[in-house]
Amino acid sequence: MTLSACATPQASTPSQAAAEDDAERLFDILDVDGNGRISKEEVRSGLRYLIASYDRGGRTEILAAKPGSRKSEGSARKAKRRPTSQDADRAFATLFDTGGGIESHSLSRDEFKKLVVRASDNPETDPFAVFY
Repeated sequence: MTLSACATPQASTPSQAAAEDDAERLFDILDVDGNGRISKEEVRSGLRYLIASYDRGGRTEILAAKPGSRKSEGSARKAKRRPTSQDADRAFATLFDTGGGIESHSLSRDEFKKLVVRASDNPETDPFAVFY
């Protein structure tokens, strides 16, 4: 099964819309070369960079929202703890090792967003939530 064969998730709930927003912001950070695709290396190094950038308050300035935005007012998906390298490994595996049959070495924005939104359906196991 390929990702394109999967149904496209619709942003019909506030949590899905928030997951799509989070995925867009995270993709923009991870797409270092700006080519519209994120490689395995960009994901690995980007997630590790985010881990290293977290401050003592459990937030990263890189993903911090602009004042007045929905994110700055609080979010149900806000990280409750500092992410670890194991969290980065879980997120990476969700994208590339068990990513809905994706066999590519890189992901487009839409492919990435679909996988992140799909993972957000279960907040208890969402490997990306700790990065927001």
